[in-house]
Formats: sequence, structure tokens, C-alpha cells
Amino acid sequence: MSDRLKDKVAIITGAGSRGPGLGNGKAAAILFAREGARVLCVDAKLENAEETAKMIAHEGGEAAVFAANVTRQADCEAMVKAALDRWDAQAGAKPMVERGRGAIICVSSVAALRGHGRTAYAAAKAGVIDLVRTCAAQLGPKGVRVNAIAPGLVWTPMVESVGPELREKRRKASPLGTEGEGWDVGWAAVYLASEEARW
Repeated sequence: MSDRLKDKVAIITGAGSRGPGLGNGKAAAILFAREGARVLCVDAKLENAEETAKMIAHEGGEAAVFAANVTRQADCEAMVKAALDRWDAQAGAKPMVERGRGAIICVSSVAALRGHGRTAYAAAKAGVIDLVRTCAAQLGPKGVRVNAIAPGLVWTPMVESVGPELREKRRKASPLGTEGEGWDVGWAAVYLASEEARW
């Protein structure tokens, strides 16, 4: 790989997959490590984060694990502290502001941008986009980039239960006629974290 994230520390939440296969967070964690970042793999289930960290270590990358529920402020503060303690690194919005640079990447969904049958999911993902806009306006002048990725129809362990008929319907609903995968979302995150996305 290109070492485009060398000497950077990444906190990847949702770094484990809900089942066999590759979710967006797991793919991003692996790609960040391949690009030279030291990765804190965070997941609500520690064993899921551990599986991802083992994959990273097997490839020669550096990763640690942390269990957290990202809906709890105390857990979010603890995961940032864990990254700081382990790597003496700058992570989390406050340390990024103090340093005058950094990147925060959130994952939303195309469901936030168009009609979707699951109202609560669409509303939550729309909230992510609004949060990112607000944080980008507040943190941008302080040197911290804040962006969102809004994937379309990505095939991950989270949606495997929909069955083959709905999977085919989802695939056909894509303008390209294909479905995305965790790697596609992961590469978008790598770009947004890299210096190539400085502006």
C-alpha cells in the first residue's frame, strides 16, 4: 500500500462485523491499517473488535481493541483516552482542535437522502448528516475536517437476513446495477482521512 496514513491514529467504531463477512467499519479498520495507521478497533462486542484486530496483526499492522457503546458519552471519552494512552496520539475532536488539525468521518446512508421504508433508520442517518454539517462549520476554522459518507446499497452482514429476492431488488435499484461492499466504504474513509482530502 501507499502509507498514506502513516503515523496517524484512527479510532474506528463498528470495527467488528455482526456476522461472517465484512461490514463497513471492519473494512475501514483493515484498510486504515494497511495504509499505515495505528487503529483502535471499537465495537459494542469486544470479540468482534478482536477478530478485526487479529486480521490486522496477521497482515503486520498495528491495532488495539476497545469495547464501547457509542451512544454513551462516557464510553466515547474512554475510547479516546485509550487511544491517547496507548499511542500518545491526537484523537477525538478536543485534542484535534488543540493540535489544529485532524479528520472526523461519520457514516450516514443514502436512506437519509431519499425515501426509505424504515423511518427511524432514515431519521437517524439524516441526523448524522446534520451533525456533520454543524461540526464541519464549527471545527473547520480550527483545522479539523468533518465529513460524512452516505453509502447506497452496500451488502454487509447487517443486511444478510433480507434474503435473495430482496437482495436482487436492492441490486437492481442501484444506478450501476451492482451492490457495494464494505471495501467501497472503507476506501472512501481512507481518502477522507488522508492528506489528499486536506481541502
